[in-house]
Amino acid sequence: MKPHSKKKQIKVAIGAFFEMLNPGETIKSEDVVKFCKRRTGKYVYPDSVLRYLREMRQDGVINYNCECKSERRFKILKIGEPHSL
Repeated sequence: MKPHSKKKQIKVAIGAFFEMLNPGETIKSEDVVKFCKRRTGKYVYPDSVLRYLREMRQDGVINYNCECKSERRFKILKIGEPHSL
């Protein structure tokens, strides 16, 4: 069986990270990046993780609001279905 692509692995890791959170919680973008690096066991570019994070928001899988752009802080608004990854 062919392993999942790195993009798929990162999106699954992002979904797992968001499953641990509740609406209203605040996170920093580097928390998501660190989690993805640990979860995939590979080096991932921070910009790639953030790009996939935005893709997942556009697809309605997750929803967050940028509370402070300079601090890269997000507020969780809604957690979607993990199966829609």
